[in-house]
Parts: sequence; C-alpha cells; structure tokens
Amino acid sequence: MAKQKIVNSMLLAMALGLGQPAWCQANDLELMSLNTYCFPALKRDLLKFLLKTDLVSGVDTPILTRIDKIAKFAIAKNPDVFFCQELWGEENKQKMISGLKPKFKYIFWNDENKPKDPSYMDDGLLIASQRLPFMERKIIYSARTGDEDAGILQGGAQKGALIIGVYDTKGKAILLINTHLQSGTGKDEVATRMNQYRQLAAELKSIQANDPRTRDAQIILAGDVNDPVSWREENKRLVDRTRQMQDVLKQAGYPLTNSWLMKLMIERYKPNDVAQIYEIERRAVFTTANGSVRHEITASGANPYKVSKIVTQSEGVAMGAKASGPDDDVAGRLNGNDHRWSFFPEATDPIGNQILDHVFVLDSRSEVKNFRVFRAECLGDRPGLGVIPKDQRWAGRTIHFDGKVAIADHAAIMVTISAR
Repeated sequence: MAKQKIVNSMLLAMALGLGQPAWCQANDLELMSLNTYCFPALKRDLLKFLLKTDLVSGVDTPILTRIDKIAKFAIAKNPDVFFCQELWGEENKQKMISGLKPKFKYIFWNDENKPKDPSYMDDGLLIASQRLPFMERKIIYSARTGDEDAGILQGGAQKGALIIGVYDTKGKAILLINTHLQSGTGKDEVATRMNQYRQLAAELKSIQANDPRTRDAQIILAGDVNDPVSWREENKRLVDRTRQMQDVLKQAGYPLTNSWLMKLMIERYKPNDVAQIYEIERRAVFTTANGSVRHEITASGANPYKVSKIVTQSEGVAMGAKASGPDDDVAGRLNGNDHRWSFFPEATDPIGNQILDHVFVLDSRSEVKNFRVFRAECLGDRPGLGVIPKDQRWAGRTIHFDGKVAIADHAAIMVTISAR
C-alpha cells in the first residue's frame, strides 16, 4: 500500500508538472517555431541534375552542419516546446533528434510517413518538448495542389500537422499543433489551404470528442501557415492575409484570433490602415487601425480592381473608381502576384517583408505576452546590426551576408503564452 501511494504521488506530480523545467514554474509556455529549410540530400541532388535548380541557393552551410547549428540555437534559447517545419527526410530528422536530445527529452514526428520514391518529401514536421505529452496525433493533409501535388520523382511535399497534449501547472490540458500548409497566393492554392484547415478542425473535433482530457483544452496553433502579415512603408499599411483562415476555423467551431499580433504591429508601426485580404473572393477590406471600415476593392472584370464600397466619402474616392496607387498593389496581390513589400525586422521570410510563421490561439483563455523574431541568428544579418541597410539588402534566396552564413530559410519566432 505504501508503494502504491508513492506511485500515485509521482503520477499526480507528473500530471501537475511538479519538478518539471522552465514554463511550468510560472504557468507560462515558451514556444519556438522554425522553418528549417532542410531538404533531403537526394532530392536536392536530383533536382539540381535534372532541372539545374539549386534549392539551397544562398544557404551555404551544408544541411547536416546547419542542423547541428539549429539544434544548438534551440537549446540556447531554451523554449519549452520547439516546432520544426521543412525538416524533410529520415537522415535530417535523426540528425536533429540527436542534437536536441540533451535538452528535449520528448521528441515526436510522423515515423509512418515513409519514402515512396527517391525524391519523396514527407511532412517535414517535428516537435521537441521538455514536457511529457499525454497524447499525440499525426495528420497528412489530403488536399494538395501545384508543385506540392507533383508526381513520382518530382517530390511533392506531403504537408500535414502534428498535435500533442501537455498539462499546465494547474493540471489543465493544452493542445499544441505544429503545421505547415499549402504555399501560394493563387486561387487554387488558397482554396487548398482552406481545405487543409477544415481537415485539421475535423481532427481536433475527433480528438476532443474521444479523449475526455482534451474536451476543455486550450489550443495553440503554430508553424509556417503561408498566410502572411505584410507591411508597406510607403503608405503605412498593414496587410493581413489570415482572414479566410480565421473564417474557416470559426465556422468549424474554433474562434481563432491573431489580434495579439495585429495589435503588436499596429502599436509598433502605427499604420494609416489595415488591408484584410480575401483571396478566394478576390476582395480586400480596408479598415482604420481601430477597426472601422473605410472601403473595399473587388474584381470588376479582370484588372484593374475597382472600389466597390465607400464608407467615408471624405476619402475622396468615387464609387466604382479605379483603385489607385497602393490599392493597385493590393489588387495585384489578390491576383496571386508576388509584389515586393517593405522590409521590416519582424518579418520571418528571407527577404524581410512578411510574417509567414505564426502562433495562433484557438480559444479565449490564452494570451500571447511576447513575440520575438530571431533574424540575425537564422538569416545571417550583420552581427550587431540586426537589419541590413537598404543599399546592402539581399534579394531572393541569397540569405547570407558579410561572411555570416544562414542556418535556415526562415527566421525563428518565439512567444510566451500565458494560460489564464
């Protein structure tokens, strides 16, 4: 009986997080996410031979060496949970696992997603945790399009999600989702991305219906969602492409919000307005920084887009007029054109104009207290400067500078999530 009491006490301590490291002491979760840009070696060599395409242009450090650096970087930053995307191939995963093991005792990936041909790319996802998960779930998205739906020997990426459940210090469950979604701004790519969100929402519903521990869980979604927030310096505009994503999850019963990120950006940059992009419907809604609607632009034939609604006539734009200047640029973005936006330090993409990597909260009981982007450490900005001067900025994927080599294709993000 005494032994059983000891065992029960140990189990209770594990459930409540007693004796666990880091965030459990403050009931806060430190979460880091990084798109590692680690393609399988054979995939890189095959495409370079057949198509003369170098997938790692500008990332000069060999993949396995970069993985060592990424693992050391993650250990030094000491998040409670570390999400990796684009860690493709068994060799890359095992190398990362070996590097992370000294700090992260629990490492989870989809070991059932095995190669189908030499160029095959699995989901590329991995979760490393200092916290014992009480459940794990794997998803491969059924919807794919474009080059991510390529045939044999073309290596389409099998995008998906990993979900783990952990307890906070009060014994309440938190579901953590690491995902990488369909890329692209074309109508087919956006529609595919929305279908992937629907599959993810259905999986969450299944988990919560069948696992009593998760029914009242707080839910955190993070990763490379390919729905960016951009900044336009010339006319002080924030551009938010996550609205359709939010609508899909809300319809499924998950009221996702990125308001914390937009509030942070609004406070930091004090924009004149925010353009909320709806790419499937090919429209944009322009609001003031406080959320009141100014006008919309929608398709009228092909291009150019035209103003369809004016709330404040003092804006000086007549109903049906051609959308001028910056609105043309937003209309181009609606058409899937990749316009160059203004560089800003919070960007997580290589050329520094978009936040591609997000952390979203799918409930009202969690709060994001901090948002940090590690550009210099990951993308090779000049040491001590952090932001490369305009006349010395890199272009495309040339993401190393002044002898300091890049260790990733994206900047790492790290947030503090407070469980209320």
